[in-house]
Amino acid sequence: MDWKPIIDEALRHLKALLRFDTTNPPGNEILCAQYLRDVLEAEGIEAQLLEAAPGRANLIARLAGSGRAGGPLLLTSHTDVVPAEPGHWRYPPFEATEADGFVWGRGAVDMKQMTAYNLAALLMLKRSGATLTRDVIFAAVADEEAGCRFGSTWLVDQHPELVRAEFGLNEVGGFQLHLGRRYLYPVQVAEKGFLWLRMTVHGEPGHGSMPHDRNAVVKLAAILERVHRRQLPVHIHPVAAAFVREAAETLGFPAKPLLYALLQPMATHALLKILPDRDKAKAFNAMLRNTVTPTGL
Repeated sequence: MDWKPIIDEALRHLKALLRFDTTNPPGNEILCAQYLRDVLEAEGIEAQLLEAAPGRANLIARLAGSGRAGGPLLLTSHTDVVPAEPGHWRYPPFEATEADGFVWGRGAVDMKQMTAYNLAALLMLKRSGATLTRDVIFAAVADEEAGCRFGSTWLVDQHPELVRAEFGLNEVGGFQLHLGRRYLYPVQVAEKGFLWLRMTVHGEPGHGSMPHDRNAVVKLAAILERVHRRQLPVHIHPVAAAFVREAAETLGFPAKPLLYALLQPMATHALLKILPDRDKAKAFNAMLRNTVTPTGL
């Protein structure tokens, strides 16, 4: 099989998807959904565009199989992205610039690349004329970044028959890690949970020209500063410990003793403070303890 034209086509679709500003909020995922519908229908694949709210569109398509192998395989991804501040980007976040061996754009990693992969897979299956032994469902959903109310949750509640499947492939189970001279390709076997909390602070109104000590904004700022400085204890889950040990054995010296030392709770925090690669330090910090962070005001 000649993979180059397949990869080139997938890259073209990825760039097109990246150029749609689907920042959530407000989402506006209908831009991607309409594009995907047009591509699929041009190949003779029927696609359903379902809006949970104006502009909050989900796209579903299906290749029918015999069912001999079992229930459907669901290929799913989301088309909304988190906000991007252009001033912090090397290249504009919604122009899909190809440079330095990469495609740059908000959503290139999370997760329009998966939408492009899934689209390429569906097109290949359709063009091959292969007889499928199970249905293959393509789902590009809205609103993953802000709680899934207009995306996967809505689909499961309102149209469960469209997405019910025996197996599913979704977001990546782990990002490629470049440690020393080696590349590690992790496989996800567990995931941290999360708890959303909303804090409301009350104060007394007044005029900006006459400040007082019952200002709600000042109270909130003080609380957030305490939250920011609060480090929860090191809490090394057995799954995280197994990952670190396997990475240590794979990488060998000089990384091995450092990684094993990270598993000693008395030393973990100090070692994370001095790791020269701050991105990896942040990743290990989140892996080896529970964290608290404010995300919006």
